[in-house]
Amino acid sequence: LPAIEAVLPEDIGDDLSPIGPFDQTLFDEVCGLLDKQLQAGDFEAGKTLKSHQHLFQQGLGIRYTLIQPLVDAFDFEQAQRVLRSHLQSQNSC
Repeated sequence: LPAIEAVLPEDIGDDLSPIGPFDQTLFDEVCGLLDKQLQAGDFEAGKTLKSHQHLFQQGLGIRYTLIQPLVDAFDFEQAQRVLRSHLQSQNSC
């Protein structure tokens, strides 16, 4: 994970720019739900990630582009590691 994070660009450009105001409270709730789903190996994690895509893009930034394909590939353990690494660094959730 540190090796992946080391090659991530600092500037994520316009692709993940905010759609509207960021709701930290909602983000905390939804990423808490995603974390529980990933822990349980729950396939609903993919739906949660997709239904709150813009919120996750705003809250996770470039790490969203790491988590999304991992969830799609059902690698929930690695997706959870990336999520928790980000959340610990941001003190969210």
